[in-house]
Amino acid sequence: MSAAKPRAVAGCRRSVLLGHPMSAPLVRTMSGQITTRIRDKILTGGYAPGTALLQDSIAAEFGVSKIPVREALVRLRAEV
Repeated sequence: MSAAKPRAVAGCRRSVLLGHPMSAPLVRTMSGQITTRIRDKILTGGYAPGTALLQDSIAAEFGVSKIPVREALVRLRAEV
């Protein structure tokens, strides 16, 4: 029996690779990308400890609207 062939599932603003046993799903939403970027900056010291993470300033920093930033901050808060 052959392995399942990966298939792409397209959504409004995302594309996910499904069915590949050796890789995690690739999420290409704007809020997913912003979540990753904020998390990386926190973990690498890009934001000093105690720094307030404000929607407006992060949106301006990354050149995006506040909506994906708000979604990213909600996701990161849930990880704590």
